[in-house]
Amino acid sequence: MKSSMHNPHLAPEKYGIMDGISECIVTTISSKGPNAAPMGIIKNSNGIKIRVFKGSKTYGNIMNFPFLAANVVYDPKIYTMTTFSNLERSQFDTIVYEDVEFPVLKDGISWMLFECNNLQKSSQSLVADLIPVKAKLSHIDAVRAPNRGFNSVLEACIHATRYQLTGSQKYLDLMQYHAEIIRKCGGKTEKEALDQLYRFMKTNK
Repeated sequence: MKSSMHNPHLAPEKYGIMDGISECIVTTISSKGPNAAPMGIIKNSNGIKIRVFKGSKTYGNIMNFPFLAANVVYDPKIYTMTTFSNLERSQFDTIVYEDVEFPVLKDGISWMLFECNNLQKSSQSLVADLIPVKAKLSHIDAVRAPNRGFNSVLEACIHATRYQLTGSQKYLDLMQYHAEIIRKCGGKTEKEALDQLYRFMKTNK
């Protein structure tokens, strides 16, 4: 892909990227195929950025090919699956930008393709400016009210990864706190996502 200028017609808010940190499934590409991982897209008055930790597949993919797609997803099981694993090839769709194929999620509500500019690397991570170049609303009729159970699935995924890295009991305690919210407020899919997360944790001990 060639370096691209910002597309002024792509308003991030239209595609679900709001001020603050929007939790998305980020898709990238490598010679081995597509990869998906849950990550926060940071948007403020200074623009849009992402921070990616060193050692992850997303980090390596961006270093080799500086583009990513932020997919807005309502299915909590996709968040739990991509926390510890990748998706099946059948769960990806392919878009074309400047004659290059790039992966997005079939079941996403929307996706926005970004070019990663001004990569700033540290010993632990990289921070990149995100320049929107292409986007699509895939399911414009999908309206969802806020659900505490869904939000707690996202929090539980974050604490699960931190527990895997540190082994600290406090992250298990935080997971339990959010598990109680999921069981109380979540629907069937949120509860299935919680069970899936605990299974992944046992497998990845």
